[in-house]
Amino acid sequence: HKVALMSRVWQISRACWHRTIRTCGHRALTTDAKVDDVVQRVSAGVVDGDRFMLSKAITFAESTRDDHRKIGARILDEALKARSALSAGHKTGSQTLRVGISGPPGVGKSTFIETLGMCLIRDYHARVAVIAIDPTSLRSRGAILGDKTRMSELSMMPDAFVRPCAAGAGHLGGLALHSDEVVLLCEAAGYDMVLIETVGVGQSETLVTEIADMCVLLLPPAGGDELQGIKRGIVETAHLVVVNKADGDMEMAAKRALSDYSAALQVMHSHGATAAAASQDNKVEVWHPKVVMASAATGLGVADICKMLFEFRDIQRQRGDLTRLRAEQRGAWMWRKAEDDLVKKLRAHVAVREQACRLTLALGRSEMSSRAAGRELVKTFVSALATPSQHP
Repeated sequence: HKVALMSRVWQISRACWHRTIRTCGHRALTTDAKVDDVVQRVSAGVVDGDRFMLSKAITFAESTRDDHRKIGARILDEALKARSALSAGHKTGSQTLRVGISGPPGVGKSTFIETLGMCLIRDYHARVAVIAIDPTSLRSRGAILGDKTRMSELSMMPDAFVRPCAAGAGHLGGLALHSDEVVLLCEAAGYDMVLIETVGVGQSETLVTEIADMCVLLLPPAGGDELQGIKRGIVETAHLVVVNKADGDMEMAAKRALSDYSAALQVMHSHGATAAAASQDNKVEVWHPKVVMASAATGLGVADICKMLFEFRDIQRQRGDLTRLRAEQRGAWMWRKAEDDLVKKLRAHVAVREQACRLTLALGRSEMSSRAAGRELVKTFVSALATPSQHP
């Protein structure tokens, strides 16, 4: 049955790819007129909710080719403008809630997301987009992108969109370099919920907080004691901690983990009690981090978590925190994109590459430190830019 299902998913994916090639002219983007036509068709399709066009737009945004990335940027701009015009009547601005779902490898993120997504569609009639980030091999530079096979039922729903994305070799933090653009494209397509599944992460990988409105941390039943819970890092950034796989023989372990992490969060967030009390005096509701148990296999706690997502959205909108948070996130991603572009230009510069070869030999002979070598590379790059006669 699984083999037949995977074969069917492959056939559908192949048909979608051929359709986008025929529609968008992917093989021949040579003239400005053709590029303009592609931008208009794809951006209009994204705003109309066409999942094929949304997939195409994401492909352009993720491409390593400069010409494709420029087209992707234009598609994103046009789609956001059109969506903004459609949403002009909403005083709350964007109606999309971004939910980052993170956790260690093997905690059951993909299965949990499918159960959560099905509940959102069935009980709340929400349109759900899932961005599943898959780790990239440092050796082959490839990614399996297999998380979608664990969401076979959700993938078939007309109100759902599931997109596996490669994290990219060398990118840490659980996300890909262009995850912010993928999220914005899903928002432009009018999805109510964007669920962002990170790769399996550790304690210090908190990049998802720079893209999500709400951070949900999934933990296994045997995830550690109270001391483990109060360690700073990803736990303190979570708005909701879910002890997953709370079924069968692991139910008692899940209850102990629930107690430990509840006590840990109470200690961790005790410094905010005064501010919370002041906000309550002003009749402004404050969201307090919560710890719950859930099981994707039995459905335990999933309905309550769906309810909490909407409660969080309403509280943050009332306080005006979402607008402020997203402005800060866009600033952080601006610097991240600028750093990536600078490093690419640095590596591509002829003078820098020649200097790097000499410095590598010196490092191999232990004649200098890596910090000093890095400074020399930067100095070479800056000097080359200041000299008009030298070009990369």
